[in-house]
Amino acid sequence: MQKMIILFFLFFGISSHCQTAEEFFSSANKKSKSNDHNGALADYTKAIELNPNYSDAYFQRGFTKGELNDKSGALADYNKAIEIDPDYVDKHYDGGVVRKKFLNRNQAMANNVNTIAFDAAKAVSFFNSGNMKSKLLDHKGALADYSKAIEIDPYYSDAYFQRGFTKGELHDYDGASADYTKSIEINPGYVDAYYKRANAKNSIHDYAGAIADFTRVIEIDPTIADAYLNKGIARGELKDYVGAIADFTKAISIDPTDSYAYYNRGNTKIKLGQNDSGCIDLNKASELGYSAFDKVKIKCK
Repeated sequence: MQKMIILFFLFFGISSHCQTAEEFFSSANKKSKSNDHNGALADYTKAIELNPNYSDAYFQRGFTKGELNDKSGALADYNKAIEIDPDYVDKHYDGGVVRKKFLNRNQAMANNVNTIAFDAAKAVSFFNSGNMKSKLLDHKGALADYSKAIEIDPYYSDAYFQRGFTKGELHDYDGASADYTKSIEINPGYVDAYYKRANAKNSIHDYAGAIADFTRVIEIDPTIADAYLNKGIARGELKDYVGAIADFTKAISIDPTDSYAYYNRGNTKIKLGQNDSGCIDLNKASELGYSAFDKVKIKCK
């Protein structure tokens, strides 16, 4: 009989402590309202451990981390909530409701860590949406989403970069160049932005500008063969054939299988009257897969 009583108390004692994720979440909310942020953090974490797809718990834990001045942790949790439910922010953000409900604690909103982290998460949500639309070739939809991301976070270098790329796909090369410029202003070492801006400048026949940007790409990373190749093409447009050949040669030294570099070097050599050497390059381009046979027939009899 004594054993049964002990088992009875053990069973009900254990049962009373087997809290659900929702119960931990509710407990955390109460602690948060009482400004017990460390206690709230612990309970939100327990709720997440029990339910790893609990977007509300991630979001609220993000808020709590923000209250504890952990900006990077807050951003990570906000992003996780959005990863679980891509429409999470839109469902809760209407008219600033989220800000009023979770963020407005009589603090200056512009200086609130949570405001910064939440806005970053919102910007990332639009950025990811833009990426998905871009993959589906919905360039106008992507453009709108990247613009929303930038509106929320004016220092979002990748959003400017992607919007620049999207504008290029829509043949707005001036607009693309402007966005790449903004991306570079925010992140001066953004080699891809220099490279894409150079291509945009090529498209609007700003060859000197393109050469300057390709040169900057090479300064940052001298191993990018395409930067030499495209700089050589731009130099050729300005009739700097000697400089163009030097760039094509450098591209080939980095990537000896670059058939297009051989083609361009061969064609440029022929323009300088170096037919024999040029024809060798054109034949090499053909061997490597770039069709130069028509040019060979005309120039290399």
